[in-house]
Amino acid sequence: MTQTRLPWSNCLDCGKAMDAASAMTHDNPPKKGDVSICLYCGHIMIFRGNLTLRALTDEEMLEIAGNPQLIQMQKARATVVMLETMNIARKMGDIKS
Repeated sequence: MTQTRLPWSNCLDCGKAMDAASAMTHDNPPKKGDVSICLYCGHIMIFRGNLTLRALTDEEMLEIAGNPQLIQMQKARATVVMLETMNIARKMGDIKS
């Protein structure tokens, strides 16, 4: 999985900084119109031509609703969040190794 550095952008929902992207199924950098998911909150956005992020239009929302690849990406994000939460809990002593 190749990581692409992006122009500084913030998630449109949670405000977290987003300055890199990785694709799940290929090593190509993102391009205009590609979907992006915030790793922190799961908010779905679209890349502009300059690789900053924008909100989806109503038409785009309808077009991607139920998309199997998007569902797979959201499941992967949930797994990463769960593992990170467990790692933090383990460091705090809440979970024994």
